[in-house]
Amino acid sequence: MSKAKIIIIIVFLIGIVGFLTFFALNLSKELKEEKAIRQEIDQIMELKKNKEENKEQIDLILSRKLTTKNYLKVEIAAKSYFSDLYNYIDNINYLASSETVNYLSAENIKKERDTDFTVSKQNIQDNKNQITDNINKLIDLTTNEKIILGYLDQNGLKQYYIDFYKDLISKYTEGLDADYINNKYGFLIKRLEIYEDAIDFLVKNKKEWGVPKFTNDAIEFYDEDIKKEFETKVAALYDNTKNIQEQ
Repeated sequence: MSKAKIIIIIVFLIGIVGFLTFFALNLSKELKEEKAIRQEIDQIMELKKNKEENKEQIDLILSRKLTTKNYLKVEIAAKSYFSDLYNYIDNINYLASSETVNYLSAENIKKERDTDFTVSKQNIQDNKNQITDNINKLIDLTTNEKIILGYLDQNGLKQYYIDFYKDLISKYTEGLDADYINNKYGFLIKRLEIYEDAIDFLVKNKKEWGVPKFTNDAIEFYDEDIKKEFETKVAALYDNTKNIQEQ
């Protein structure tokens, strides 16, 4: 074999080794970047499960970038997605926790009897609208593929990365469908509807009750049947409150 042929073979082998080395290094980097994204989402999930969650730490994870090129697009999309996801959940939980007003307290009944509970009715309707809006947005976010993919910049992105993003979202939102979300948060709407129904009943039967002047009772009924019907409506609040505590 001539010297020239040997040199060509050596160069060819070096090229193959170089290509395989480059391929292996590139594959290793890609696997590391996939793992990094998964670990970021895992960490956010764990922090959200903690009752004493560290919002600053979560915000730090959501804002930082650990990957490059195509994986950076996936990381940005996934973190933006989960940021919105938890914003909707946090909004619902905030509305639930801030719903501490007892619209049927003695103080509120005395204050609003003469105005037919106008303020309470408006507050109830506003809260219902806000909770419903966040529930619907949460359902859309977890079930509408067009919305899910809308977070990802797909310009020039290969299908592999799009599928990786879709699998990532699917894995971490598994079970978050419309039925689950409505079952989990629907009782909040129900609670407000119970208040609404009881207040409407009081307004409709305004002549059948009054506010005692010399006792701490909220209501004094003049008709026993009306009293029993109202107490039945109010009793539903206790069942609903139990449901809230079990969530």
